[in-house]
Amino acid sequence: MNDFGSTFWTIIFIFALAWLAYYFGWQRGHAYGYLEGEEEGKKKGKAEGEKLGITKGVTERVLNSIAGSRGGVLEDTEKAVREQLYAKLTEKAPPPKKPPGFMESLVDGLKKLFWWALLTGIVALVVYNTK
Repeated sequence: MNDFGSTFWTIIFIFALAWLAYYFGWQRGHAYGYLEGEEEGKKKGKAEGEKLGITKGVTERVLNSIAGSRGGVLEDTEKAVREQLYAKLTEKAPPPKKPPGFMESLVDGLKKLFWWALLTGIVALVVYNTK
């Protein structure tokens, strides 16, 4: 029985090490990919902002060219259209979430490693001490 338990926990330990290596590599790759994509995102954001600015300018010119009489129906319509367009144009998207820093990621990983090691140790003690 002891040979089986030893082999079992050796296999579990190897799989745990492989999983941890994969996990830490994935986290580092994820953060690196975020930083790689940041410049591309800025370029796309600038292009979208320019399009929005052009659209806003054209819309303002069109609305300014509408001549309504004071107190008339056209003026109320113009106000409603302006308010609606202004609300659409000034909506702000929430800022993107920043990736965790290297130290935060490392500390988080070490905490998880500690709890998994503690759990593995408790299970190992239970398995080896029950005969």
